[in-house]
Amino acid sequence: MGFLVTMPLPYQTRRRRIAQSYVQFFRTHTTRQIYLLYLYTYPSCRWNQMLASPALTDYAGFLQLGLVWHESRTRALLAAFTFWDGLGQQQLLYVANMHLEGSPYRPNDRISQTRSALQRLEAHQRQYGIAPEDAAVVVCGDFNSGRHETVCHFLHRGRLEGGTTEPHMPKVEVTKASISHPYALHEAYSSGGHELPFTRKVQSGSGPGSSSDRMLLVYVWLLSTV
Repeated sequence: MGFLVTMPLPYQTRRRRIAQSYVQFFRTHTTRQIYLLYLYTYPSCRWNQMLASPALTDYAGFLQLGLVWHESRTRALLAAFTFWDGLGQQQLLYVANMHLEGSPYRPNDRISQTRSALQRLEAHQRQYGIAPEDAAVVVCGDFNSGRHETVCHFLHRGRLEGGTTEPHMPKVEVTKASISHPYALHEAYSSGGHELPFTRKVQSGSGPGSSSDRMLLVYVWLLSTV
């Protein structure tokens, strides 16, 4: 998921804020994990100049987004952005960018992290009088879970019954009580009738399954109105 948040601030101010963010980030994350951080800052006055760049000719479209809210959760970054639609009306876009638990033996943690992220989106929307079913929502990221496992089932169906388990972990309940969310989500790429090819394959050398197993782990899910 790529987006541009305009920051019309002096370079030294932006540099200082980025440095402060790095310090805070590495104080609160374990050294056992590897993160790739990338930041885009661009003066709002140069928006049209950026769009005219030949390097961007293959992109289908752009939205200039204004950040109005963000929150960091366990394994998720949540944000809300304003943008102008084709009719000149200001709209609100919610994004949940998740990197869920990676252990194949902890599917319950992946469900808990997903549910927590969606609950916070819903709470913020209701706080400002926005009906969750009418909001523009994108749920994306590395789910560390296959399309036929419970995270995608939960996103697609909007519900998981208590006692649900994964096929490879029949003794581990991903949730003890029935849970639900209000978003009518669909998987962006497969909804066109076909799946995109893998961009990278790695050996699954640990955990359940054959070492030749391949699963799509990174997804973009959208509300049907997006």
